[in-house]
Amino acid sequence: MPKKWIGENSKAVAARNRKQEAQKIKQELQQKEIEDSLWQEHNKNVLKKLERKEDRERKKQEIAQRKQENRQLLEKEMEQLKGKCTTATKVTRASIAAFQEKEKKKLPNKAENKCVTLNDLEKNVNHLTVEGEEARTVDDAIMILSDKMTKVDLHPEKRMRAAFAAFQERNLPLLKKENPTLRQSQLMQMLKKEWQKSAENPMNQN
Repeated sequence: MPKKWIGENSKAVAARNRKQEAQKIKQELQQKEIEDSLWQEHNKNVLKKLERKEDRERKKQEIAQRKQENRQLLEKEMEQLKGKCTTATKVTRASIAAFQEKEKKKLPNKAENKCVTLNDLEKNVNHLTVEGEEARTVDDAIMILSDKMTKVDLHPEKRMRAAFAAFQERNLPLLKKENPTLRQSQLMQMLKKEWQKSAENPMNQN
């Protein structure tokens, strides 16, 4: 009968150890996930604040990047312009005087060429004699015109109230005598109807 093996199988021990290690790592990961979930923020307002903060940071970075790009473009353009830039030629007094002389020779002498005849001159209307009456002021002109023209009432409605009051004074007592049973308001209605047809009404005089 063979001897019984008393020791442990090394492969089985290694496999068991590996399994225990894997189990331990798995438990640690689960524990870490649980702890992380406890630390996570679930409040909507706080989450929105965090999102806004991230947006602001991102926008700041974009603006800084754009500024950097613009600065680089400006530097490139300045370098290109430096290469193209040429110094302006200096203008002297002698060259200006020569240019002015040349321009004078081109233009004909206007005073020599132009001659004016008496027919070209227009008559001065201020010295013309006018037939009829003369007016030196506005008031004089109004007086002359008012004598010649019949006076036209342009605003009859301004005189209407006074004319109606006079008409009422004359005709209301007559209406009261003719219609003693009528009330004051009825008499006034009749009076207004007569007033609208009356020749004394300024609106009917045009």
